[in-house]
Amino acid sequence: MSTVTNIQTLNQLVENLRVIASEHLQIHTFYYGDPHEFYLSGTTNSPEMWVACDSISRESGRVNVYNMNIVLADNVKRGEVNELEVESDLVRIAEDVIAQCMDSRYGWNVAESATINMSIRTERTPKNLTTVEFMIPIRVKLPNNRCAIPFNQNPLT
Repeated sequence: MSTVTNIQTLNQLVENLRVIASEHLQIHTFYYGDPHEFYLSGTTNSPEMWVACDSISRESGRVNVYNMNIVLADNVKRGEVNELEVESDLVRIAEDVIAQCMDSRYGWNVAESATINMSIRTERTPKNLTTVEFMIPIRVKLPNNRCAIPFNQNPLT
């Protein structure tokens, strides 16, 4: 397993998602950001995992919940003759990624009771992409003794 980072920032969370993608034998490309920007770059190697932070909410007890949008994509042959096979493979890859995200060794928590819905789509583009997309709420407990940006003076009490 590649090096896993103790989570305190969004950047570190994304780096751990990159580790999950790089360790999976069927995921060939990882990208953070808008999937449309990725395809404009012209560099693709399917299957791919795209990640974007949809929102961050703060829970009591110094916990941030990062709602991570994850898209897995692969090419479908012309005429969509292998569409069901690609969809099935991507669902299995998504299940693998979700299982890894449930592992507490990454320094976060995903509630066992979290409902994670997957959407499957085939886009009729020059690449005939099939995607499986899901949102996963990743909970990160923040340290009690850390200030992200130090104050020049004592904060107001």
